[in-house]
Amino acid sequence: MTQREREEKTQEVFKENEISANNFTAGALFNAWVVFFITWLLNTVGILSAPQSSFNWTIAFMTAELIIPFYCNYKYKGNKPWIKNMLLGAAILATMNVGIVLTNRVVLFILFPILLSCHYYSKKLTVTISIITVIENFLSIGTAIMFGLPDYNYIIIKNGKKLLVDGSIASSIPRDVIDFKATLFNELIHGFLPRVLLLFILVKVCIVIAKRTYTMINNHNHLVREDERIYTELKIASNIQTSMAPKILPTFPNRPEFDIAAHMETAKEVGGDFYDFFFVDNDHFAVVIADVSGKGVPASLMMAVTKILIKNKLQNGNSIDEAYADVNRQICDGNDLNMFVTSWAMIIELSTGNVEYVNAGHNPPLASFSGDTFEFIKERPNLVLGAMENTKYVKHCLKLKKGDLIYLYTDGVTEAINSSNEQFGEERLINLLNENVNTGVNDLLKLIKKDIVDFSGEAEQFDDITMLAIRWN
Repeated sequence: MTQREREEKTQEVFKENEISANNFTAGALFNAWVVFFITWLLNTVGILSAPQSSFNWTIAFMTAELIIPFYCNYKYKGNKPWIKNMLLGAAILATMNVGIVLTNRVVLFILFPILLSCHYYSKKLTVTISIITVIENFLSIGTAIMFGLPDYNYIIIKNGKKLLVDGSIASSIPRDVIDFKATLFNELIHGFLPRVLLLFILVKVCIVIAKRTYTMINNHNHLVREDERIYTELKIASNIQTSMAPKILPTFPNRPEFDIAAHMETAKEVGGDFYDFFFVDNDHFAVVIADVSGKGVPASLMMAVTKILIKNKLQNGNSIDEAYADVNRQICDGNDLNMFVTSWAMIIELSTGNVEYVNAGHNPPLASFSGDTFEFIKERPNLVLGAMENTKYVKHCLKLKKGDLIYLYTDGVTEAINSSNEQFGEERLINLLNENVNTGVNDLLKLIKKDIVDFSGEAEQFDDITMLAIRWN
């Protein structure tokens, strides 16, 4: 992904967040209108004491200020660049209108637009809204003294004027007895200034929240992009690994001496299992299966190296035991991670059916000779590849007859588990092979794979599964 693509991806993330913030803000405006409408009803029946005339035109203004932006956001689903400014502007105007008729009751309501701005995760936006909110709060105080409901704790009466209180103080204050300048100054010093100082502290907190959230989203987006990059690279590595395995269906159609099939499924994107088969010369055919310790990228790299080394040594004419001894020495050289490889390999002489094989600590294959039940090809295994530099490997021999079938596998087959943590096991595998001894090699592997899947159920595959079957014709 290029730098430009990364930037475009980041902008998409914040665009989606802005739409979400618009929807949230629109909902908050509608709820504010509902609360204010209830307040207007309470004032109408006399529970509150604000001037009813001021309340009447204020509810009219707020209906237009809050419902229209809410409707616009609903119509365009928050997906217009100007909706954000309309919604926050409506919140500021609503705060000002409420401040005019309920001055001494809405100290915390001035935070309404600032808190809404935090949802956009923009420090610049929060600072701008805070400044505008301070200005509108100043204007609402002056307007309340002249037309609305001032905070009577700060009212100063003009010299020579008398105030006759009949009922509530608020309803007994005519505007002509109020000293506007003195009251405004008194309100600014004792009411507005402490409010602004409190506002400054809370705005600082909001800015920090907005900045940290912006950084968190940006970092999260970066991690998502990094995960996508890693996934893409692992996908490519998986394709490369798959392409390294010999292709099946059909395999060697011009060689009727044998039928062969193989299956490999990694537990992660890349794995450490591998199989291989190839002609050493026109009369000798090699079959290899192996399992690298560990999983993931390190195992896949070790797999690739081991596969190439074994194939090169065998195709260069080395005997199978000498080839494995040389491969082991090369793997031990510089094996700082102490990884090792289990492997089983054989070379078939096609003209005679004679087989030479070697076992480097791998699961012994299962074989059916002359259509009989399957049994393990068991000899004492040699040491795994990569464990000890000067290990000697002993080769063994057998002779194939028509109809003989050899099944090779890695421990991911027998150690597959189900939701009860039970293993697939050797007994289940042998029984399945015996039930399908006359089945074609390709269909046989499909049946085994299906049985493993049915057995495992919802349990996660924790190891690579690799198997190979060859029938001698």
